[in-house]
Amino acid sequence: MSIQFHYLCRGIILDNRKVLLAHQIGATHTFLPGGHIGLGEGAEAALVREILEETGKAATIEVFIGAVEAGWREAGTDHHEINLLFRTTLAGVDPRVPVKSLEKHIEFMWSDVNDLQNNNLLPKAMVQCISGLPERSFAFWGSEFRA
Repeated sequence: MSIQFHYLCRGIILDNRKVLLAHQIGATHTFLPGGHIGLGEGAEAALVREILEETGKAATIEVFIGAVEAGWREAGTDHHEINLLFRTTLAGVDPRVPVKSLEKHIEFMWSDVNDLQNNNLLPKAMVQCISGLPERSFAFWGSEFRA
């Protein structure tokens, strides 16, 4: 059995109750824009880099929102991920206009905050995190490993 650990940064790009989601073509779930944090790289810098690579647009990190951890098994490998979540703005986007992907394997879509479950946003704790914005005044912690 092999184990793989993923240390990730994700941007919550929220405009008028619409959230920008990413979708890997051929997959049945969505996720927040962002990706892996490299060794020696800060989470905020990684998020700005990942979003620029994915969309060609400059991201501005506003505030740390919280963290979500999750796990799954795929092809004989156990995966564990920790996602650091940041409220993020993206220059020149409008939730009425699709965001173009610069990566061939992903596409972007805007989702109403109330429709995140129907769009199968993973990890599932992210739905709860986003649904509580902006009223929450403390960092969010979500985990699939809670007892």
